[in-house]
Amino acid sequence: MNKQHISAFLAISSLAFGSGAIAQNMSESEYKAARKSIVNEYNSDQLKCGSFTDNDKNICIAVAKGKKKVAKTKLEEHYKNVDNFDYKISAARVKSDYAVAV
Repeated sequence: MNKQHISAFLAISSLAFGSGAIAQNMSESEYKAARKSIVNEYNSDQLKCGSFTDNDKNICIAVAKGKKKVAKTKLEEHYKNVDNFDYKISAARVKSDYAVAV
């Protein structure tokens, strides 16, 4: 595993545990802005993947998609203000980790 894979894994891990950035009670405009931010970050990550080739590129894309799914799941659950949202977020993390591993 090279340094880029390790840094990508650490980035996903930090997102997994850093859920304090999203407020519990958010307005619709805040929700839309956060969703747009997630999409912009995903597009930026996709552009970074363009410099890779073959398997490294596939891993980079899988990491970017997983990061986006986890972030969107967190956002949805916080926006809906669900008390027990840990399961869906954990499931999104596991699916993204599996996609990277495959």
